[in-house]
Amino acid sequence: MTYITYERPDHLHDRELDPHAPDADLSPTGETCGKTTNDVAGMEWTCTRRPHTDSEHRAAFEYRGDGPQGEVAIAWESNWGEDANRPRTTKTITTTITCPEGTKQYLTDDDVRSIERVAWESFHEDDHDELTVTTAVAEGDAATTALAQFVEAFSADDLAGDLASAMSCIEADAIAAVLRTQGAAGAAYRWTRLHAAEDEPGDTHHSPTTLAPAEYVVPVDPMDALGCDSCQ
Repeated sequence: MTYITYERPDHLHDRELDPHAPDADLSPTGETCGKTTNDVAGMEWTCTRRPHTDSEHRAAFEYRGDGPQGEVAIAWESNWGEDANRPRTTKTITTTITCPEGTKQYLTDDDVRSIERVAWESFHEDDHDELTVTTAVAEGDAATTALAQFVEAFSADDLAGDLASAMSCIEADAIAAVLRTQGAAGAAYRWTRLHAAEDEPGDTHHSPTTLAPAEYVVPVDPMDALGCDSCQ
């Protein structure tokens, strides 16, 4: 079936450009798609676009045609008898199974294959060529997982702020130390800096600007500097 997606308005002058016309997408070497169609009046049109992968064909006016040369006269999509090249919407389903050691049934390789088999059997076998079923197994202890979640959460740019300034020096240093040892040095510095900005004199991170001591200069009588003999 053919769908007309654009047709040059009849009221336009034969040399008037249509601002709503799609780009002709012509090839600089003269290559064309070559697909043909007929409009409602029975006139045949040939796609003058360069070879393309999307499904819209466009026919542009030639020299001394009924419209401006190189301007699209008609555009259409044909989904009958040719591949549908437009991207299709896909849906991805993610299922996470967390199984700690010590449960009555700990996940084995056979269990993983069984889970994949259930996924395949949920679809018609004629669609299997279009499917992708991937199962990945990651092992890690709970403490490592919790630490990774902590670092990810406390490394967020918008988290520190008021929270860091309200903490004690020990609390802010503890968070910064964990972040620093886990490779988040920038986040660790941000926590310390935002906390120090609210510290008061006597706190660990308080660093007031040190004033340079005033230099006392002993006044010297210029006549004395010349020597007593020269003054007489």
